[in-house]
Amino acid sequence: MVNDIINFLTVGIIRPRKKNNGTIIEAVQKLHNKGITNFKVTVVGKGKIKDIPKEIQKYFVIKGRLPFSKMYEEIESADYLITAYDDNDEKHLRYITTGTSGNFQLIYGFLKPCLINKKYAPLNSFNEKNSIIYENPQEYALAMEKGIKISKEEYLNMQENLKQTANMIYQKSLANLKKLIEEKNG
Repeated sequence: MVNDIINFLTVGIIRPRKKNNGTIIEAVQKLHNKGITNFKVTVVGKGKIKDIPKEIQKYFVIKGRLPFSKMYEEIESADYLITAYDDNDEKHLRYITTGTSGNFQLIYGFLKPCLINKKYAPLNSFNEKNSIIYENPQEYALAMEKGIKISKEEYLNMQENLKQTANMIYQKSLANLKKLIEEKNG
């Protein structure tokens, strides 16, 4: 284990009626039902604890909207950043084509492994070495459980691999920028 209480952090809104948040809430319920209790989900963004089923409210810490400096402090204290992109939400499909997410930037910048759907992983340079990959929402609880049970050594390896990925993306961005400048200056 990384810490006694594993801290999964999500940035955004948490509401049971939002499909992607339902995935997180259902996963927490499954973990609770299995007797796995050494975790919490920190929510930076909107949401009300009363909207979450009573028996699992104790696993959620809703921070609300925060200034960037406070959000960054919360990310620093997290073990994982969690995503729950929904294949049925057209707005999310852009993350497997040409879009990027602020979540991805936070993952790379803070070197926090993420839980991410396999469909969204390749384009964004996430893989089994730097993230926890799941294939469908029904596997989300298993992905969280893996994150809870991972050894400290495995976690540190994931962070190191994430660092290498972030550096590769940075170098590629620099090369692209250099190419654009050279083309413009002809």
